[in-house]
Amino acid sequence: PHVAEIVIVDTGSQDETLEIARKYADKIEIYTACNGPDGLINSFSEARNHSFSLATQPWVMWADGDDEVFGLENLPQIISQYTEAASASPVSIMFPYEYAHDDVGNPTLVHYRERLISNRQNFEWVGDVHEVLCSKHGSISPKSDLVKYVHRRQFSNKKTESGRNLRILRRTYQKLGDTDARVLYYLGMECRNNGFHDESIKHLTKHIELSGWPDEQYMSCLLIVETYKSRSQYEKAIEWCQRAILIREDWGEAYFEMAK
Repeated sequence: PHVAEIVIVDTGSQDETLEIARKYADKIEIYTACNGPDGLINSFSEARNHSFSLATQPWVMWADGDDEVFGLENLPQIISQYTEAASASPVSIMFPYEYAHDDVGNPTLVHYRERLISNRQNFEWVGDVHEVLCSKHGSISPKSDLVKYVHRRQFSNKKTESGRNLRILRRTYQKLGDTDARVLYYLGMECRNNGFHDESIKHLTKHIELSGWPDEQYMSCLLIVETYKSRSQYEKAIEWCQRAILIREDWGEAYFEMAK
């Protein structure tokens, strides 16, 4: 009752997804151009951009199949508040996202994500995986707590491809090489998560060299620290703690890691 239109894009489900979707959606499309010849997805951004192209309303809000959304009754109030601003500049409103929870349901990771946008033709999803919605010509990005998203992956019985993100990021890296610092960061993280430690250190070191964002450079240093710790190479770990402190001396994690 809170939206004028529901658009669902399915990238090749093999379960009852489409049957459920038809009960609610105004538009449903099976879209597989974002997949490879093996049927595995190669680009989440391509799928998301396609879903936005099917929307017809002046404001667009997006969610994944394993998200639960609260506060939708507040959408008219939010849109009314920013309608005048949207006539002058694209607007991207950010809502809190409870992404992870502990065993009793308390949120352990909450961050804001761009969710509700005006002038959708001025926005584009970028990145094959860990994708982000970017404005082509600048936008204002206010935050609102009147709507909240909650990630419900633990209640999903969806089968996921093991190593999917690593596969996609390696494919992207083959295309872009060392030109995209963001790809290097996520590729280094996924390599570490999958046990490819030398490859991880290589990409994260390059990311620190190329990135212009100190916060993310710091996080790369911490990932390298964890890798050397897992190898019992403590002198190397301490060295990277020191490098992290030089980047953000006001953040505490590197001091704690050095103490460990």
